[in-house]
Amino acid sequence: MMKYLDQSKRVFSVFKERLDGLSFGSYAAEVSYYILLAVIPILLAFSNLIVLLPYSYEEVIRFLRTSLPGQVARPLIPMIQQYFETASTTWVPIGLALALWPASNVFNALQRMLNEIYLVKSKRHFFVQRLFAYLFTLLSVLVILVSTFIFTFGEQLLLWLDQNLKWDFNFLAAWIKGGSWGSLLFLFIFLVMIYTYLPHHNLKFSKAIPGSLFSLIGFTLLGKLFGTIIQFNKSLNSNTALGAIIVVMFWIYLNCMIFFVGAYVNVVAIDLRNLNKEKIRSLD
Repeated sequence: MMKYLDQSKRVFSVFKERLDGLSFGSYAAEVSYYILLAVIPILLAFSNLIVLLPYSYEEVIRFLRTSLPGQVARPLIPMIQQYFETASTTWVPIGLALALWPASNVFNALQRMLNEIYLVKSKRHFFVQRLFAYLFTLLSVLVILVSTFIFTFGEQLLLWLDQNLKWDFNFLAAWIKGGSWGSLLFLFIFLVMIYTYLPHHNLKFSKAIPGSLFSLIGFTLLGKLFGTIIQFNKSLNSNTALGAIIVVMFWIYLNCMIFFVGAYVNVVAIDLRNLNKEKIRSLD
């Protein structure tokens, strides 16, 4: 009994030590602020870029409604519709340029806070850091566009490849038909990449798996339960313009909170693993 009690105390001390100096609420609030600053130029770039892709307005709206909680999608859809109606290919480079700077601020804030959680220092020069921010932003946009394209037009693409190349794509076809499962797998891989490469540590992919699983489950549960949370909080009314902005801010804030707690889970998992190794050595 004393053995388990002592072990529980050691585990609790690991959680407590890693929490010292961390403030998930302030991290989430700061990143949410930068995301909100980036929303308008990103929507402008997205609406102009979508004209170049094989998407219709209805397909974009359908994707948003299935990917976002209703209370979040409702105020965003009219904005996207307005941008979509006035979209022009000549605005694509301008929209991307306007979106890069605020989006790169999101990257810098995420990296700085992940460094704090992982207890590592920034190792890059300012200009190199800003270049990485731009590249990360472009990569994120590319991942989102490719994943949505695959799960929207993947079946037609596989059918064309099967007819012309005579290759067997049964596994890929089944995976794409899974839809939400494929999207979850994409999100999981993306989270592992962020937790592995964004902070300035030298950890392997496997060290990012616990936090990525936590964040994936957290994002999924939030998507399912967000409507219920809004219903219980009468002050959050998405039927007004101000209320819609507050609802979107609240949703972004909760997602950011989950993301940073996921990074904390990674760090604690590493510490607990090291704690077990020390225990094994003491038994030798």
